[in-house]
Amino acid sequence: VEETPEAMEHWDRAFALEALARAEAANGLGTAQATLELAYAACAEVADPDDRAVVEQELARGPWFGLERRPS
Repeated sequence: VEETPEAMEHWDRAFALEALARAEAANGLGTAQATLELAYAACAEVADPDDRAVVEQELARGPWFGLERRPS
């Protein structure tokens, strides 16, 4: 996603960070909370409200393996 931004949709970064944060949390990595915060920030940058809502729904869905999430 970072290496070829021109090939990505505007919501790809948010979804990539969401998946990475979830995987990091599942594996007990200490970087998971910071990655989740990056995912929230990327979600806020999604311009289309309908697309942003889809990302927000995914961020609200568990499991998060103990990470602190923002309220929906």
